Amino acid sequence: MRTLAVILAICAVANGQFPGIFPTIKLPIGGFPTIKLPTVKFEIPTVPSFIPGYGKKKDCPKTLSGVNYINCCGPQGTCDATKIGKDLTPDKLGQVSCSALGKGISSQGQLKKLIPGLTSKSSPCLTSVIAQSFLKFNGAISKWNQSLFDSLPDDALSSFDISSLKGIPSSFFKSKSSLKKLGRSMRKMTTGQISSMLPGLKSALGSIHTWNDTTVKNLLTSAPSYLCGMSTTDASQLNASAIAGSISQVASAVRGCSSIAHAKNLARSFIKTIIKLQGDVAGWNGTVLNNLAALKSQLTVPQLLSLTEAALSDPKTLMKYDTILSATQKQAIADALGDLVLGNATGNATIANLLIRISTVLTSLPSSSIDKLNCTDVGSYLLKSASKDISAQSLQRVMQRAKACGYDTVMSTSGATFSGAMTASSFTSDDITSMAPYLAGFSTPDIDMMDLKSAFQASSSTLNTQISGALSKVQGRKVLSKVLTGASRLDLEDASSVGKFLTAKDISEAAKGFTLDDIKDATEDGLSVAKDASSEFAKIALKNLGTNFADAEKFPSNTIFSDLGHNVVRGFNRTTFRNLPLNGLDGFASSASKYALTAGQTIEMAKRFSSDFVSSFTEQTVRGLGPVVLQWNSSVLDALPTAAKAQAARNFGQYKKLIGFAGRKSNIEALAMKALQWLNATGRTLTNGDIQGLGTLVHFLKSSYLEAMNSVDLEASVNQLSESSLGETAEDAKSRLTGIAQLVHRKLKDSSSGLKADVVKSLGQATCYLPDSFFSSLTTKAKFDDVFETLGSAGCTAVSTSSKMLVSKAKQFYTAGSNNVSKMPRQILRTLNKSLPAMSSADIAALPTSVVKDSLENFGKAGFSLAQAKMLVNKIAPGTAAGRRRRAIISTLSWSDVNNLGSLACAVASSQLASFLSSVDTVCSLSKEDCYTDAQKSSYITMLKTTSDVSKWSTDLLSCVGNWATALSASDITSLSTSTFRTAANSLGALSYPSPSLRIVLGDAARRAYGSAISTWSEGTIAALGNITGYLGLDTSSAGCNSDTVQMLTADQIGVIDPSVIPNMHNLRCMTADQLKALDGEQARAVTSAQTSTLSSSQQQALSAASCEPNCQGGSGAAVHTAAMFLVAAAAIFAMLV
Repeated sequence: MRTLAVILAICAVANGQFPGIFPTIKLPIGGFPTIKLPTVKFEIPTVPSFIPGYGKKKDCPKTLSGVNYINCCGPQGTCDATKIGKDLTPDKLGQVSCSALGKGISSQGQLKKLIPGLTSKSSPCLTSVIAQSFLKFNGAISKWNQSLFDSLPDDALSSFDISSLKGIPSSFFKSKSSLKKLGRSMRKMTTGQISSMLPGLKSALGSIHTWNDTTVKNLLTSAPSYLCGMSTTDASQLNASAIAGSISQVASAVRGCSSIAHAKNLARSFIKTIIKLQGDVAGWNGTVLNNLAALKSQLTVPQLLSLTEAALSDPKTLMKYDTILSATQKQAIADALGDLVLGNATGNATIANLLIRISTVLTSLPSSSIDKLNCTDVGSYLLKSASKDISAQSLQRVMQRAKACGYDTVMSTSGATFSGAMTASSFTSDDITSMAPYLAGFSTPDIDMMDLKSAFQASSSTLNTQISGALSKVQGRKVLSKVLTGASRLDLEDASSVGKFLTAKDISEAAKGFTLDDIKDATEDGLSVAKDASSEFAKIALKNLGTNFADAEKFPSNTIFSDLGHNVVRGFNRTTFRNLPLNGLDGFASSASKYALTAGQTIEMAKRFSSDFVSSFTEQTVRGLGPVVLQWNSSVLDALPTAAKAQAARNFGQYKKLIGFAGRKSNIEALAMKALQWLNATGRTLTNGDIQGLGTLVHFLKSSYLEAMNSVDLEASVNQLSESSLGETAEDAKSRLTGIAQLVHRKLKDSSSGLKADVVKSLGQATCYLPDSFFSSLTTKAKFDDVFETLGSAGCTAVSTSSKMLVSKAKQFYTAGSNNVSKMPRQILRTLNKSLPAMSSADIAALPTSVVKDSLENFGKAGFSLAQAKMLVNKIAPGTAAGRRRRAIISTLSWSDVNNLGSLACAVASSQLASFLSSVDTVCSLSKEDCYTDAQKSSYITMLKTTSDVSKWSTDLLSCVGNWATALSASDITSLSTSTFRTAANSLGALSYPSPSLRIVLGDAARRAYGSAISTWSEGTIAALGNITGYLGLDTSSAGCNSDTVQMLTADQIGVIDPSVIPNMHNLRCMTADQLKALDGEQARAVTSAQTSTLSSSQQQALSAASCEPNCQGGSGAAVHTAAMFLVAAAAIFAMLV
């Protein structure tokens, strides 16, 4: 019996640390019932955590030398300082890990020796170590002299924390050389870092309101980024006369601010100052508008609508609109100039000629205006106004007009040299290159006729730069099908502009024979693929490396992530991340943190960081690790040095979605309180700096912390407080945003003027929850102008009070005093956005038909009710049959109008759209809406099948039926060929199918297409299948699924299943406990209560264990080790009793 007890102890350890090596053992013992020992799952790291010395400091082998010795000392060993000093030279800096470098710099002399090795390309953590060494050997910066300050590298200065920067002596700001040095370093600083130095600048130059034009010019010349550190209150104190001669320089400085939100606030503040100087926008000329440069981006829609011909007559001004103005703003200008461009009675030829320079304004013209362009003008405008950022709706309008005119007419009047191509099928490579920005405006059949292969080979760089970004999925796939024929490395390089449409199947076929250099070449040209395709790149990379990283000696260097890029890194499975070598692990994680990794990938990497390993991490090292820090357990976080803990808090705060924590509110609340301690923000009133540091964690503090803030810090923090939070329900979001809106309105409103426009703009979606009294305070058009676009873009629902008040105010101020929407400009209506449905039936009836038709893209996305949608459809396509209830006659619409119906299409009888279904593009556009009834979906599928059986459908059509696919029958799916199914798998797997029989057939179809041995499928295949993964093994048995089939899924395959797929995993009940443990925290928490209720107790326990990631495991695997040791102890006690 003692022998059995010993065996019991051994198996306990084996089951806890080496799953799969020893079986679970059942021991019949006397009269006791059979005991089944629980299996404790733990993945083996490179060195098992229970082996003595792992994660502990140990001597590095004496045989090591140079960088190998230094790097060994950093993460895990003790060092010989003399040897480090000898081996550490400037040329080695780029090869040394951050933690090793911190140990290696032992004197001021050595620091000076190493400075030449620091370059602009050095990693942030290396520059941080240099910066900290300066402080270590020279004391606080407040005690430095000018010479020492000048010797500090610019990049190192940008690594100083806020407390250090606050200590810069004010005398340094009076020195031109120091001011320029600060200006250079600010390019890499955050807004908070720059703001911390503003008091010193004010001390040196005087209060901001006393600055004159000379002061401002000197500052803008030496350190323009200082403007980014100003608050809007600071900016408003600048006298108009002080910036009168430097407006364009001010605009340039603001555009360079690291915080886009802060840059926008500053721009609005400076525009107000300029209005004081130049008068209202309506009176501006071209010179004033041109000097605004990037500041133009913050002109409001009403201000843009007030611009006159005099302001828009400068070609330089017009040519800058493409990259500065938003689509909404461009549409406003197009509306303002539409009649002038068309050569009507009030037309102006000069304006018409100038407008060809601003493509996105031209193509933002209403369709009614484009339809009136004569064919000569279409040619003149078309190619000269090329820009890849034009919307699909605009492209379709222009190209529809161009096709009606005839490509020969259009091209012969374009001013470019063409070969006389008359149809898409005869376009030359030059023709295609010239038309690239308009490619999304062509129908898919037209694209299919073009010789894109030759065009890409002749001019791939130009095409990839200019090709339209508005291509639909079916258009993008069509381009790829042309480019990837006769696949080679060159083809993938050529395809960078449409790389997002590549599938795992494309990569596996096109990248055969690839080397690491080939992957690098393909990705250097901007190729970016979906996650399911990334796994194929990763397979090729690992094959070429000849390792899965388990053997550190085979791993080339810790720069491999940067070398191979995101297409490879995102495709690594969990095993790969689990086996990363310890040497240089911080460097690996820092590189990988730049990419959109899954929770499972970051958890596996985070597990490698023990408490001892992170104990010497610098602030900059932690900053570079990004989301990996989010997965550390409490013991690892607590082991960080104080400064690094503050940075860890900022890492958590900067991610809107805290991977691995979603759904665990109590844990995040505890973390938020810890973060307050790390930021040294307990026991005092919070400042804006604290709020920015906490990021989204601020949402989990008690409201009393925000209530206690002073108004200045609260105003500066509004933007951060209103940011979207993580994994919260709609009700939680509404409650939180309501609280923020009411707090801000109560504490920051002025008794006479109400809430400042800048504050409203910073509130974002929280504006939907402002009280009625806020709208009551908007008593003038000027006040409403300032906030109108912000309120419209917030996307408030039609039923909200905010939407109703917004529509009411818009009718009051933008209808020429009539309070009738028929007088409201198109762009004002478009700007109402999702508040449009708050209009009354009388308002909708009063809308001009031309306005609705010109704004279909906006109206189709607004979310009108079915009754409202029917009114709008009848308006744009009125029926004329007498004596009958009027019914829309859709056949009167153009194909581009039908493509842009959006959700309005759900108000149209399916029979009315039958004639449009011959166009695969139209099928794509209509089927993507989710408002159709089951009867409508069935009707559309039936109409498509009248043309041909589903088995004969093209892959383009099958990929395009979108939400209608749920109406396909089981026999339809069964009839699909293996090749067709594999090509359309991505699209079919994106849907949730209500029919149990259809789910079974889809799961079976996947096994026919990829093979019955599911465990051999690539992770890319699993990711591509989406919801169909949850249908594998489903059958009509009492269990509902075949366990043998479902249990073939491997841990690495389970790891790539998107959390959004989990609720549709109808085969979850047939998974083993070990498979459920393989879910990462985010996946496990996506399992619904209905799914959980079908699981056995052991399965539920496994799911619970998985859902507690990252705090149940991670770091040194202490929880697992403890469980195993508990079994050992129990066995020992049992042995003594025996």
